[in-house]
Formats: sequence, structure tokens, C-alpha cells
Amino acid sequence: MTTQEKIDMIFDAYPRRSHIQRSKIAIRKQLDEGGDFNHILTATNYYARWCRRTKVDPQFIPIAATFFNQERYNERPEDLHPRGKVKEVKTTL
Repeated sequence: MTTQEKIDMIFDAYPRRSHIQRSKIAIRKQLDEGGDFNHILTATNYYARWCRRTKVDPQFIPIAATFFNQERYNERPEDLHPRGKVKEVKTTL
């Protein structure tokens, strides 16, 4: 798989599609600096699912360039969003 294909896969997984060029440059930077593709893709997919499940208001989802430049994919989604900006979702086991 080429680097460009990896970048496209990661970007396509991200829940907010804006600032496409800047965002893809940020993803490339992470990969070029040794970021693990599988880790970044898995973390991005997890974050996207979490945003959908908790119904995060799109205005509070950072643009992808910010998310990747600040390596926020290494953080828990719960820590990225202030309280009150997501709807509480009750889960039962």
C-alpha cells in the first residue's frame, strides 16, 4: 500500500471532512515521522465511532489537521471533549 493510500484511508475514517489538504499534510507528517499506520487508523476509527455513538456536536470535532498535528489520536475521546458537549449515552451490559 502506498503512503498516499494510507493517508486517504486515515482521512476517510475521520469524522469531520474539512480542510482536506491541510489535514492530509498533517497525516503524512505523522507517518513520515514514524507514526504507526495501523495504530493511527485504529485510533481514528475508534474516535469516529465514539463521536457517532455519543452524538458529538460536529462543531466540537477538531479539524483533522489539528487532531493529527497534536497527536490527539493517542488520547481517549472522553478527554478531548468538555463535559456537556456530548449527550450521555447509557449502556447496559
